[in-house]
Formats: sequence, structure tokens, C-alpha cells
Amino acid sequence: MKPFRAIRYNLAKVNLSDVVTPPYDVISPAEQEGFYQKSLHNVIRIDFGKGEAGDDDRNNRYTRAAAEFGRWLQEGILVQETQPAFYLYEQEFQVYGKRLTRRGLFGLQRLERFGEGKVLPHEKTIAGPKADRLQLMKSCAANFSSIFGIYSDGGGTIQALLAPVYQTDPLATVEQDKVTNRIWVVTEPALVSKIANLLEEKTILIADGHHRYETALTYRDWRLEQEPNSPADAPYRHVLMYLSSREEAVVLPTHRVIRRTERFDRKVIEQGLNQVATLTPLAQEPLFAKLAEPAPDGGCRFGMGYPGGEFLLVEIAGKDIPQIRALEGIPPLLRNHDVAVAHKLILEDRLGLSGPAQTDPQFVEFVKSREVALAALSDPTVQCLLLMTPPDLAHMERVAQAGLTMPPKTTYFYPKLLTGLVVNSLGLAKPDPR
Repeated sequence: MKPFRAIRYNLAKVNLSDVVTPPYDVISPAEQEGFYQKSLHNVIRIDFGKGEAGDDDRNNRYTRAAAEFGRWLQEGILVQETQPAFYLYEQEFQVYGKRLTRRGLFGLQRLERFGEGKVLPHEKTIAGPKADRLQLMKSCAANFSSIFGIYSDGGGTIQALLAPVYQTDPLATVEQDKVTNRIWVVTEPALVSKIANLLEEKTILIADGHHRYETALTYRDWRLEQEPNSPADAPYRHVLMYLSSREEAVVLPTHRVIRRTERFDRKVIEQGLNQVATLTPLAQEPLFAKLAEPAPDGGCRFGMGYPGGEFLLVEIAGKDIPQIRALEGIPPLLRNHDVAVAHKLILEDRLGLSGPAQTDPQFVEFVKSREVALAALSDPTVQCLLLMTPPDLAHMERVAQAGLTMPPKTTYFYPKLLTGLVVNSLGLAKPDPR
């Protein structure tokens, strides 16, 4: 991890609250339009631009993003830091009735393939988002959305070092989606050097942004094909990353909304589950109370919800898991993981969804909140909900350290990072010959 000269919004020309957004992958079409209307300089116009009728290879949302990016730089809407810096980022938020604070910083992380260094993934990715992000990177030669990584700061050394900075006035404060966001710029050379040295030894677990990280690797390799003798510190050998200590991480579940599957039969699903699990009908509130508790003795639990408001708690005892033949193809570390088990026993074995079909939005929608999941039950195309438990961070780390990954969309690290606070330039590339 190293400091960098970020490109930032010129606060003399824009109100930061009008131009930043959540990450592109959690923005609905209606929200996208709302951000478009909020400001002519909202980062949505670059990071998640709209397609238009008549788009072709020469004129499309990626070429328009590149044009907007260049224009904003020329007009001074965006300006580049004069010296290398780390950017401290604090978020105050409420979850489960508690007011919490998470602190971290933006910097540049040297790219390395998974398994070759200290950056570890924890879940699988989907091809579509990577193709989109790669095209944007090729067009703009920049990172607009940051990857989110966590590291262990058990002794609090890094937080203690940065504590005095948080006592000063922030560069800017933004309120969005009930989260208070504050950012500071740290350029003092001695402090910057200490931060870099302390982070150098840390193992990083990617919390959010697996697609962006893998895309950054692909982009780096593409650039190296054109510039095989590029220096070791070439900008595209690094990627924009936010780092925070694992001790402050809040991990929420990602639920599944199942719709339009041809083989859906509630009776058949429950008959299959009854062979390996205990099914208990529960009202909504008692169900979620159970899901908030860890399954005892290495067991597994998840919930199911049906249109009409019926709910089931599905529990598999830890002692029974090794005997379940249907789970033999799952690595032992994942055989008590609710998402892996639900995907295998329900999506694959009962609904016939395997591989890409398990992430196809026409069949499986991933939702981040209990409220959105429950509201989906009023949709006539919805067949059931799979309601997951909050992921266990220590278990995720063991999975990653073993070189394994969980199913896509297993975790929801809350809150999301704002896009547009800092931008990382990757340097000009030669025109893409393809």
C-alpha cells in the first residue's frame, strides 16, 4: 500500500454531497436517474453512465464517460493532489440499533494474483460486471470506485497513529443514506511513511470489490502487452483500495429471492430438506431472531419465506453434516456455511440451477436487507426467499487463507464506500487495437 496523488472534486466549484454516489453495483435504474438529475458533474455520469439509443463502438456510455472525465479535468471541476497522500475516511452509521464508527484510508495497493501474495479473496465473481468495469477502465484509464479491504489491527497501532488526525476538521462531510461520511487528506511525509510501513506487512482480505480487483489485474496485463518494459511503479500496476481494520468490520447477510424457476415445487424441496435437516415453522420475528444467532456446535441454519407470509427455519446439526452425501462435493470448511449449503441443496439439487444460473437475475436476485426481501413476497413471480445468517468474519478468513472462496454475493460489508471521493489515474494508454 502506498500514497498517491488523487484526483478529487474541486470543492470551490461543487458541493461534494451533490456529486458522490454509492458503488455502481447497488444503484437501481431509478437511483441512477436521480443522481443524473442531481448534478451535471455527478460521478454517476462517468462510473455508471446510461446507455442511449443508437450507441455503437464509437459513441457509447464508455466513450461518453471518457469525454466527461477529460472535460471536468480541463474545467477544473476535478483537480489532482500536488503531493502523495493517504486519504482518511470515517463513516458513522447505525445498525441493529447501535451507532457505530468505521475508520480507514484510501491508498494504492500493488496488484498481485490471488495466491501469490498477501491479498486474499473470499467469494467467487460473475463475468458480466468484470467486462463492464474493464471497458470503463480502458476508456478512462482511472479507478473511480475503490476496492474495500480489511486487515488485522488487533493492537490498535495504526488507529492510534491516526487518532490525532481525526481530531482535526475534515476536508469534507457528506450525509448519504443515513451514513455520515468524513474525509481527511494526509500529506505530511513522516506520517505518510509510517502508515505505508505499517500496512506493508498486513495480509488483506477483500471485503468488497472482487470484480474490480480481478478487472484491475486484467487491465494491468493488457497494458503490459503494450508496454512490456514499463517501470515497476507504473500506475496501472496498482489499484485504488480502501483499508480498514477487521475489528471495526460490520458484515451483514445477503438474502436470495427465487423467482420463475421451472422446477420449483415447495413440497419436493421440503421433502428433500427433511431428510437432512430439521424444519421448524416460525413467525417472521422469531425466525430473524434465530438467524441472528450462530448455529450451535458447528451446525448450519438458514430461513425460507413464502408468499402469504409462511416462514421456516432450516437447521442441520453439526454432527450430521459429515454424513450428508449431497454435501460431499463441498470443501469441509464450507459444509456448515449457510449460503453454500442452501445453494447446493436447494438451488442446484432441487431447482436444477448450477453454475451461472445461480447468479442469473431472472432466477435469483440478491438483496441486502431484510425489508427488501420481505417486500419481494408480494411480487407474483417470486416463489420463495432464502434468508441467510450474518457471515462469521473469522470463518471467512479461514476460508480465504485455505485458498477457497464462498459463493458469489455471500457478504454485505456495511456501510458501502462512497464513489467519487477520490479517483486514481492509471496513466494514458495506447489506443486499444481490438
